[in-house]
Amino acid sequence: MIEQLINKLKLLWQDPKFGIHNGEKTIFKLSCEFSQKGTSLPSNFNFPIHKDLVNFWLKAESAKLFYDKEYGQWGLEILSPKDAIRETNEENQLRPKEYLNTDFIIGRFIGDADRLIICCDKQNNFGEIKLALPIDHREDWPTIAPSFADFLVEYAKKDGEKYWEN
Repeated sequence: MIEQLINKLKLLWQDPKFGIHNGEKTIFKLSCEFSQKGTSLPSNFNFPIHKDLVNFWLKAESAKLFYDKEYGQWGLEILSPKDAIRETNEENQLRPKEYLNTDFIIGRFIGDADRLIICCDKQNNFGEIKLALPIDHREDWPTIAPSFADFLVEYAKKDGEKYWEN
């Protein structure tokens, strides 16, 4: 499923074009860019990762989804495993009371400070996708998808619109 979705996004969104958000054409053109190669998890990787994300990384080490190339004000960057480790460590140091040791940051929204988290607790909500909001407390962070694949499908269906905000 992940590989098919990546291929579809590459085909449909390689060249920048207008998307539809809230029923209206976006004011800027969006595109999807994927790294040329996939990667496996580094040897120092300490998180149990859901197969959806592992499969994504095997096909593309990183990606910019529905990215506004002209102004750089919109889109989602799916981080490489190495960058995800770094980002998770940095955010844990900045906000240790908000992040759990089973939270793993896998993406950054371009143009704002929201972070995409995958839950790595095998006993509780494994693979679930949450949105870490920069000024909100953890209890106010929404769960936006039951899995990474479900998130990608919905995000792609909405041309990169933040569907959880509507």
